[in-house]
Amino acid sequence: MPFWYNAPAKDSKFATISASKWSEANTKLTFGELAIKEDDTYYHLFGQCLDATDVINAKERGWKFEPQLLQVKIAKKEYQKWNSTEKKNETVQQSIVESFFATCFSQLDLTKVYQGKVILQSIPQMEMIFEQKESDPDMSQKVLEMTAKSMCTLVECLEPTIIKLDEITIPTKSNNGFGGGSKAQSESDRLIDRMRFIKEQVKLALPDVEINSTADLVAAFENPVTASKISTVYSFIKDVLA
Repeated sequence: MPFWYNAPAKDSKFATISASKWSEANTKLTFGELAIKEDDTYYHLFGQCLDATDVINAKERGWKFEPQLLQVKIAKKEYQKWNSTEKKNETVQQSIVESFFATCFSQLDLTKVYQGKVILQSIPQMEMIFEQKESDPDMSQKVLEMTAKSMCTLVECLEPTIIKLDEITIPTKSNNGFGGGSKAQSESDRLIDRMRFIKEQVKLALPDVEINSTADLVAAFENPVTASKISTVYSFIKDVLA
């Protein structure tokens, strides 16, 4: 499952990407320069990203990733996320992928800038690391080190020119999910944002179908010709909207 791309906010130089299902992620990020900062809940990656695979921009058909400044956050533990449907915060468990990378990042010197690749993908070795952590800590550490050599190949960048550690600050905490609107928004604004996102996704899947209103969406769901495809699209994005 791809990561979802958001262009930089007005007050930021960094675009962001986020996953709807970490267990199905398969994204490789190549950084020319990378800073990693942390707060109580997340590791925040701020980098000059040279390449990113399996990343989708829902707002632009035919979009392809180009080298740019990119931010990604990796949960260090379970966290709270705003559910706009239920109108309350919900607890989200840290994924096995996030747990693996949080462990890798905890062993780095975060006062340095790095370069290299980060492969955000769940593989069986990650489960072995944490299953054996108590019963066989030595084996767990060996598997961690072996897995890190292929999934998190970061080395120090000795002369960074783009990423300046003292110029990067962690953004204000937010509980919102991609496409769901922020907690500070009114309910009507959140609904508008969600409907806009759904229509954009349906237009990408059904370029020949006119989708300009909620009525058009309903008609597409009811049309036998398009019902199956639009149902598949909605099933794919509903977790993003939660």
